[in-house]
Amino acid sequence: MAKCSFCGDTLRPGTGIMFVKKEGAALFFCSRKCERNLRGMGRNPAATRWTSAFQKEKEHGKGIEKGKAEKQAKKPEHKGKQAKKGKR
Repeated sequence: MAKCSFCGDTLRPGTGIMFVKKEGAALFFCSRKCERNLRGMGRNPAATRWTSAFQKEKEHGKGIEKGKAEKQAKKPEHKGKQAKKGKR
């Protein structure tokens, strides 16, 4: 099965758009949104948040530093009513 040239999603048979360049290279797109972003606007898939290329860079630590990602993941604990009763 083919993969989208922009976002990296797999295409089901009978769906998507195939664009063939003059050189003979074929580009596959899952939607018009992906086609416009690559061909029309010239965007980089690695810089677009909703693509799999961006997610791969993020996992490898190129996009966000590991220390910052860990700080963002941790949330303060909510103590609820028990904390209020002890303070009175």
